[in-house]
Amino acid sequence: MNDNYLLIIILFSYLCVQLQLVDLWYFMLIMLVFIVSYGSTSQVILYPNSTFDIVDIMKYAWWSIFGEFNIEEVYGQYNQANL
Repeated sequence: MNDNYLLIIILFSYLCVQLQLVDLWYFMLIMLVFIVSYGSTSQVILYPNSTFDIVDIMKYAWWSIFGEFNIEEVYGQYNQANL
């Protein structure tokens, strides 16, 4: 009798994890839409005559989520010697 309960608990937990992974997939898809749209608009505003580079767009937008706005680069005080 206890084996049946254990099997039910294992199947229920597996189902819960699968449902959470589906929700995580939708969340990441929505997050990707916002990151790409924010990154592309900020890239166009900051660098109007530059080429379209998806790595720079994603990098700037991703770090902006965490509060790293690269103020030196935005205001034009970026120096290659500071690397």
